[in-house]
Amino acid sequence: VMFAGSKYSPFSIFAKQEINGVDVLTFNLPRQDEKMQYVEAENLVLLADVRYVIRKVTEKKESSRQTVEVYCEAEWYNIRYADPLEVLSWSNATATAVMSDILKGTGWAVGDVELTHARSLSVSQQTNRLDALYQVTEVWGGELEFDTVNRLVHLRKEISRRPGVLFAYRKNIKGIERIVDTTELVTRLYAYGKNGITFAEINGGKPYVEDYRYTTIVRAAVFTDERFTNPYHLKERAEEILATVSKPKISYIVQAADLSGLSGYKHESFKLGDYVLVYDEEMGLKFETRIVKWQYYVDQPWKTQLELSNKVSTLADLIDSLQTTAQALQLADTVDRSELLEMMIFNYLLNSRAENGFAYWVNNGWEIDSTRGYSGTSSFKARGQLGASKTLSQTVQPAHRDTYTLSFRIDIGEILRGANAKIGVAVKFTYDD
Repeated sequence: VMFAGSKYSPFSIFAKQEINGVDVLTFNLPRQDEKMQYVEAENLVLLADVRYVIRKVTEKKESSRQTVEVYCEAEWYNIRYADPLEVLSWSNATATAVMSDILKGTGWAVGDVELTHARSLSVSQQTNRLDALYQVTEVWGGELEFDTVNRLVHLRKEISRRPGVLFAYRKNIKGIERIVDTTELVTRLYAYGKNGITFAEINGGKPYVEDYRYTTIVRAAVFTDERFTNPYHLKERAEEILATVSKPKISYIVQAADLSGLSGYKHESFKLGDYVLVYDEEMGLKFETRIVKWQYYVDQPWKTQLELSNKVSTLADLIDSLQTTAQALQLADTVDRSELLEMMIFNYLLNSRAENGFAYWVNNGWEIDSTRGYSGTSSFKARGQLGASKTLSQTVQPAHRDTYTLSFRIDIGEILRGANAKIGVAVKFTYDD
């Protein structure tokens, strides 16, 4: 069934799409329409340059009028029905390599990948391939773009343009809602990791973080994630979550007309992901924002509804995301709790991920590799050289303890060792009486 470029009798045609989310199409047909012979479950529908698969056909009768409602999903939804993954774990890999393994045997291939840093990912045997692709965006970042014509999956830093479209009241805005919501606002967040560990020991005895910039009222919540074994990482994640949920959710829902089909308004074309300008003098609104979700009415474009600005997650959304990807993101810290309580010295290292060059380090012959970070974007690298010694050192001032546990990650690769070659980490302790 084709809609694009032809006169068609379907009505109430709308596509519901979201960045890194749904892409579904719904339309209605008179029961007696000649195209009904093609309306069968699993048949393809082409809307513009997007291929959809018919999933559900509902026949209706009201008085003497008989109609059929057709629900379709974008063809890329079929990736979730492919055979189970053959590879379930990747260490220090690029998104390109991981996506290639995920898409192997599906009939789809990797397209453009704009994120090149290395990360690690593991998924369970039950994870379908489409969910695995979305876990790539959780770990590497970015946004998935599906080309259903060429069957390519792109990973963009951001699917966006700035076409210069202005949405203004009495021009192309029929209605606008500004929603300020504090129903799920949190100012104190407790966090628990593996075996119930907290970060109280490194946070002045407090197992929680606080943010009272919006209100001084204590509004507490809890999140638990068993994959965190390091209190520093647990605290960092708690602070990231609190930064989002400690302020009101502000969102805009706009009912806007697509004027691009009218003579002289071709430049007013917009699409999902675009940055647009919104102006309403009466409400005192003037801002640039992004179309992150829409319900686009193909046959009635003046009814199009847009959800603007970045998608604001609730605490429940963020915790669900943590639980969904709990097995996905591998952290470098894999020690048990008894060892963890003694791990202090490397938590004092400054610029340990090489993200600020050699700041705080004394360098003798090392380099920065900005393409192979493990828990960050970069790492330190030394090229072996016969007869030469290359060192990288830093002096820290930890608390006095009798024992320490050292945790680090090293990739030696294939090297040719000299007679007295040494590769490793040396730690010197100095105690002051």
